Amino acid sequence: MRIFTLSVVLLCAGCLTAPTAQVRAAELPAMLVIPAGSVTVGAYADDPAASDDEFPQRTVTLANDFRLGIMPVTLGAFAQFVQATGHVADSGCWVLSADGWVLDPSASWQAPGFDQTDNHPVTCVSRTDALAYLNWLSLQAAQKFRLPTEAEWTHAAGAPAYWGTPYDICIFGNVNDITAKNKVAKAAEPCTDGAMHTSPVGSYAANPNGLHDMIGNVWEWMADCHAGGYDALPVSGAAQHTAGTCDAYALRGHSWTDAPGPVRLETRYALPADARQSMVGFRVAADVAPSDD
Repeated sequence: MRIFTLSVVLLCAGCLTAPTAQVRAAELPAMLVIPAGSVTVGAYADDPAASDDEFPQRTVTLANDFRLGIMPVTLGAFAQFVQATGHVADSGCWVLSADGWVLDPSASWQAPGFDQTDNHPVTCVSRTDALAYLNWLSLQAAQKFRLPTEAEWTHAAGAPAYWGTPYDICIFGNVNDITAKNKVAKAAEPCTDGAMHTSPVGSYAANPNGLHDMIGNVWEWMADCHAGGYDALPVSGAAQHTAGTCDAYALRGHSWTDAPGPVRLETRYALPADARQSMVGFRVAADVAPSDD
């Protein structure tokens, strides 16, 4: 297993030019530089837990280093963006109820159906909302922020089973565990993570590459179109797109709701760009600027 060097990039308000002064240092993303390299995307042919959209397995070579947020974007950071821009994220979000998942027209990123603090990952944000936040952050910091590609995310996520033996994913992530098993299904991961819904970002151990919440807490929007499989995945590591309109985009990482399937780093999820769910958030990515080298 390759262990990445933890080259942390902490953006600071004092380092920014006048247009960025409204962004407070504590809410700018802490990011790691992830070295270039090759990564296998998708599941092995004999993986009994794999879904059809995890094939064919492809080897991708990322020619350039990139940066990835150490943690998902928080509620506090998203609130700052909304306050600064007046962005309106439409109400209506799929939330978990006693009757299962329902579309609640009154639910929103501010009211996802459970209590959160500013340190929790923002949820009930569509991919469109995420891109609006990233565009705003790019203007404030005078550099381009974006969503990660699936290849980048896979490369940064590390080995598929880094939580080791005996199986204890709750050390590394917030999933549907024993104590909260009735929130989604009677089945549960055989461990206890201490959270019923989302948990504050960074509450669990980092993966071997220094990133938190790469498994569990919230599903994360990707740059890629979900085309049903990896047939068109560029071997350069760029985002996968198909000709014409993309009807659904990929998400990775599982969430606080996910019961055994099992929870796997290879698992994919897909939603339309305007969908909002209380188990979905996002993480910041960026190219490496010359000053980061």
